[in-house]
Amino acid sequence: MPPVLTTPPVRQPPRRRLPGWAAFFLIPPLLLGLSNHDDATESYECWTSDIGAEPGIPDCDSTMDGTLDGTTDGSSDAPGSVIGVHARDVTASTAFAPLLGGTPDVSPVPADATSLTVEVVSTPSSPSAGLVAGVDITSGGVVLDGHQGLGPYAAKVTLDSRPSELQVTATVLTGPGTIQCRVYAGRQLVAVDTSDHQVVCSPSL
Repeated sequence: MPPVLTTPPVRQPPRRRLPGWAAFFLIPPLLLGLSNHDDATESYECWTSDIGAEPGIPDCDSTMDGTLDGTTDGSSDAPGSVIGVHARDVTASTAFAPLLGGTPDVSPVPADATSLTVEVVSTPSSPSAGLVAGVDITSGGVVLDGHQGLGPYAAKVTLDSRPSELQVTATVLTGPGTIQCRVYAGRQLVAVDTSDHQVVCSPSL
């Protein structure tokens, strides 16, 4: 004798399908999200240079503040990196002239200049006295290059883009004497300052 069901079987309610017109309301938010993602990841610039995170590896300005990240995760900006402005020590290959006397003629940086040469020279008060100075080359408050010790010192500043300002500060740390900073665009003098304590050169860009 076949078994007898004491309760009727439970039937699952049918699944309700969204009408075809509902898809038109779902597609625009999806596209908007993809667009925002692209904007967030591609709105900043990346540069490949000999400074920053690693030589020859692109570095990015993910914070859009004009400085390169200098880290692989973009967590913080690294001192010494300004987009389009690079400085390197060229002391060993520079032939230094003596201190400039009088009031030298100074010109603005030419519009087509792609690099500047920074020189810091000094003359101790006596031949036996050594003059130690600290030098900083900065742009927008970021130190591009620096030196501390006996002079002279020279650096080449490459201008892939024109910064709003560039400043060279040299301060006598020990030893009496005279110190001078000067900045050249090619052979053209664009900034000079002379003192027995601290000098500041800010070429007109």
